[in-house]
Amino acid sequence: MNRHEVELPVGFVEQKSDNQILSIALGLKQKDEKVVFITKDINLRIKSEILNIETQDYEKSKVKIDELCAGWREISVPAWKIDQLYKDEKLVLKQDFYPNEFIVLKDEAGSSKSALTKYSGIRGRSLPQQYIIIDDAQNLTPHEIKTITSRAGNDTKIVLTGDPCQIDNPYLDASSNGFTYLVERFKGQEIFGHVTFSKSERSALAALSSELL
Repeated sequence: MNRHEVELPVGFVEQKSDNQILSIALGLKQKDEKVVFITKDINLRIKSEILNIETQDYEKSKVKIDELCAGWREISVPAWKIDQLYKDEKLVLKQDFYPNEFIVLKDEAGSSKSALTKYSGIRGRSLPQQYIIIDDAQNLTPHEIKTITSRAGNDTKIVLTGDPCQIDNPYLDASSNGFTYLVERFKGQEIFGHVTFSKSERSALAALSSELL
């Protein structure tokens, strides 16, 4: 037994390496040492809180999900600008945009006239030699996302889809998963584009389940 280890409450299996780490942390705390238990294991954080040990998740790889770039924005413009876009197939706007950001133009007068355009910083590029689709990317860690994307060769396009609110990995959450991490870090890059859906496309029931459960 490590000199800092102490006996844990009944129910903690002493042979488990996680509990041995907890035992050391508790021993240091009982000696009035400043102890902060940092882990991505949710179950281990709960155990630590039961022992009244200050507990934290890794914050470096976390993203503020409420501030995540949506990849598109809606702009109100005079109706003649929408007409001009349809006529000339291009339109100059004074706002600053991210590369490949989608723009929804709405008639500022309130009519139903609208248009969808895309600010592109990669015009003229050739078609990709490979097209990779990664579904449920919200269940990947930032390290796994990096491993996948850093293996892409020339002219390869990678499409990631996922819902940060539907994560099966017990060590991840909406702020720390690889999907949201990539969206935040790649924001503003010319070869990157991203769109966040504002509503569920499955059904009203699916939308409520995602929001309430």
